[in-house]
Amino acid sequence: MSKLLHISLLFAAAFLAVSWVHAESPVKVYVLVGQSNMQGKGAIEGEGTNTLRHMVQNDPGKEYQFLVKDDGEWVEREDVWIYLDQAPRESVHGGLKPGYGSSGGQVGPELGLGHVMGDANEGQVLVIKACWGGKSLGHNFLPPSVGKYPKPVMPGDPGFFYHEILRIVNHVTGNIGAYFPGYKGQGMEIAGLCYHQGWNDQYGGLDETYETNLAAFIKDIRSAEHGLGVPGLPVVIATSGMIETEDSLIKQGQLAMGDPKKYPQFVGNVSVVDTDKPYGPDRMEFKFYTEQSPDKVGYHWNNHARSYVNIGRAMAAEMTKLDTISSLSYHS
Repeated sequence: MSKLLHISLLFAAAFLAVSWVHAESPVKVYVLVGQSNMQGKGAIEGEGTNTLRHMVQNDPGKEYQFLVKDDGEWVEREDVWIYLDQAPRESVHGGLKPGYGSSGGQVGPELGLGHVMGDANEGQVLVIKACWGGKSLGHNFLPPSVGKYPKPVMPGDPGFFYHEILRIVNHVTGNIGAYFPGYKGQGMEIAGLCYHQGWNDQYGGLDETYETNLAAFIKDIRSAEHGLGVPGLPVVIATSGMIETEDSLIKQGQLAMGDPKKYPQFVGNVSVVDTDKPYGPDRMEFKFYTEQSPDKVGYHWNNHARSYVNIGRAMAAEMTKLDTISSLSYHS
């Protein structure tokens, strides 16, 4: 082989490799926001009927077999990455598998959501969890346009955790190669935000402004001035069905985001999963009581893994329906 031909073949191979990298779809980034129920309290292992292990071992319809390998080990997806902020503890990150809930022994909505979104996207998916227990929308996540406070600096300041969401998303996307070495420089797209929060706003009169605050949160988190700079960012809300009060202003406020008459600007870019009702044609359930949930911790969906997995699956199903009006790409 002549030296000139050898060089030409090397150049062609390099060109094809570079072309393949740049042709690959950008990483789709989904941000999960909320309090302890977005963190996730679903038990993974154990004898209880509310555990993830019991769920997959007693699965006559094979509905949840996507979670396990043939040998019974949990599936860890290479095409779905996950990052969980655990401040003040060290963050954790890796391929999606059980263990990214409030503790390593628990799961949240990320598990079901990550599997559905991974199947729905051709390229890589990144799930960023920015959620903390015991936080209210009316104080901790208070959106800037409502609060009109100077940028908060202490965890107790109004809106501090709203700004933490932005900090975490910017930090992870700005350092993606450090957290996920498999990143090939294909760019990133903030593709959606999922919201599951509400319990703490029952107290101190915060329920009275919940709807106003939630609408402002959606507007602000999309804006360039106060948020991620993604106009029309798809947002999916899972209602606080663990609140048993039928006339809860919090649940009413959450459902209102999907009302085209009240919020026509949210049509096609905001969706609401009503967790008080079965979801979809398969009538997927979210509430499990009595012997199915021996822990009987109502405000944490009775620590039932199926509740959390199903909430994530339903949110993801709604996310796939929403039209992306605009997106923000990062290139590292």
